[in-house]
Amino acid sequence: MTPVRLFALTARARSHSTPGEKLYSAASSKRTYRELAHLAECVCTAGYRVIVDAAFLQKWQRRLFQDLARRL
Repeated sequence: MTPVRLFALTARARSHSTPGEKLYSAASSKRTYRELAHLAECVCTAGYRVIVDAAFLQKWQRRLFQDLARRL
């Protein structure tokens, strides 16, 4: 299985992003957490268990996965 690369970076590449911009912007965070939720849903509906390893620092990030868990 090919890893998902939302920002076209290899595992060891440097993004040169600073807090609040590029990879660390609000838009990038939303994109990342939505993709994590989508992948978690796909794996769960295929019959497997999922552990999502993320910081979940903001309430909307936690809520996204709480809602997914309730729905599934």
